[in-house]
Parts: sequence; structure tokens; C-alpha cells
Amino acid sequence: MNRIIRKRIHVRVEHVQPSRCKEELKLRIIRNDELKAEAKARGEKISTKRQPEGPKPGLMLEGATLETVTPIPYDVVGNKIIRKRIHVRVEHVQPSRWKEELKLRIVRNDELKAEAKTRVEKISTKRQPEGPKPGFMVEGATLETVTPIPYDVVNDLKWGY
Repeated sequence: MNRIIRKRIHVRVEHVQPSRCKEELKLRIIRNDELKAEAKARGEKISTKRQPEGPKPGLMLEGATLETVTPIPYDVVGNKIIRKRIHVRVEHVQPSRWKEELKLRIVRNDELKAEAKTRVEKISTKRQPEGPKPGFMVEGATLETVTPIPYDVVNDLKWGY
């Protein structure tokens, strides 16, 4: 049997269309700027950031009765997001405290920025990692030299090693 080999040859440049990605991006940026200007004139803020689609990893409540709650945690396994069901009584449910430290830090940072503004200073409110522990000198220690036991080949061979 004859194999048919297909190739694209003699493609003329006039038929190839230019990419419109840059033009579309420019138009989107201009439109976003217009929306921001309109919102600013009305005295409100808008976010033009695109939000990811699909289920978000985390926790969602499905069924809630007076006695039980069915939270559905989403778990990322490989490239899939799997739904898991757990039935929990209401007594065991507690509100999450993950934002407490963040809220306190925001209030503290605002106070620090206000103080720095009155002093006409610029400060950084970024969190810094803990550095290494400080070094110290050991005092009152005595030195003791330890000499190794000499290796005896004859005694080692007697015991079958």
C-alpha cells in the first residue's frame, strides 16, 4: 500500500493573519482604566482582577440541620479536586480563627504608619523571619582528653570476626 504523506508547502505570507493578542490586550487595559475612572468618580473601588473558576479548595457547608452539619472539604489530589463528606454534630463546630492575627496586625500596622507619618518617616511593616539564635561562650567547662583503645588484630581473629 502506498502511504500518503501530506505536507504544507508553498504557504504564502499574504494568507497568514497577524496575531490580535496585543491589540485585544490594549483594548482590555483601556476599558479597565475607563471602568476605574467611572467608579472613582462615583466614589467606589472596583477590582479588575480575574478570579479563578471552578471549586476552590477549602470548606463548604452542604446540609445543616439543628443537630448536625455536613461540611464538604475540597481536597486537591494530583490534578483533580475531590469532594469529601463529613457529618459533624453542631457541638463540635467552632468558628475559624485564622484571621485573628491578620486583623490585629492590620490595626497595629495602621497605627505604626500613622505615627511614622507624623514624624515624616517611611517605615516597613513587612514581617521579618526570625534570625539565628545569638552565640555564647561556655564557661567553667573542663577539658578531658580521651585516648583510643589500641586495635589488636590477634584478639579479633580469636573470636571469629
